[in-house]
Amino acid sequence: KTAVENSMASAGPAWLVPAADPESPVEVTPERHLSLGRKDSCSIQMKCPTLSAVQCEVGWNSDKRCWVLIDRSSNGTFLNGKQMRKDQVAPLNHNDAVQLTKKWSMDLKLQFRFVTRLEKTTGKVAVKAGLQVPKKEQLQEPSAQPEKCAEPLVQDQSSEPDEKLSELRSCLAKEQARVASIESELAAAKQELSHLQTINPG
Repeated sequence: KTAVENSMASAGPAWLVPAADPESPVEVTPERHLSLGRKDSCSIQMKCPTLSAVQCEVGWNSDKRCWVLIDRSSNGTFLNGKQMRKDQVAPLNHNDAVQLTKKWSMDLKLQFRFVTRLEKTTGKVAVKAGLQVPKKEQLQEPSAQPEKCAEPLVQDQSSEPDEKLSELRSCLAKEQARVASIESELAAAKQELSHLQTINPG
């Protein structure tokens, strides 16, 4: 075997664990890089307008004998919360966080965890929020709902994430209505105060 083949053989597999569905890790091997983005040829295709055609890649670097994250985007890929430079190659360690675009903190679908070993407790770390990352054998199937942000190729969603998302949206709408009401009351109070100052300038 060549040095490169020996390096790959000793590496073993790793996984990207989606924060939105931690019980569906996606395997990456030294022989097979993973690509994430909007492009049809991406290993994990996600329909989201903020993503680049190819957002980033995860693979094995035979020269440095380590896993690496490569940013291919024009809108930012983050490693452990720190933005990478375009085409930057950064080493990946067990339990590193991979985050896509500057909007990652607002959407669990844009967040992944890189691991070199799977643990049974992985599925209890994050709350499910609507994304099912495709299984390895399903990655080439077409997207069922391309209009949804960060939707992968295959959908196998339970009703629980949809209900949770609906509940969160309802709470957000109520909070927005409450803020609008407060702003309206504040504007009315300012107008009343201005009127009183006009009547009684002293």
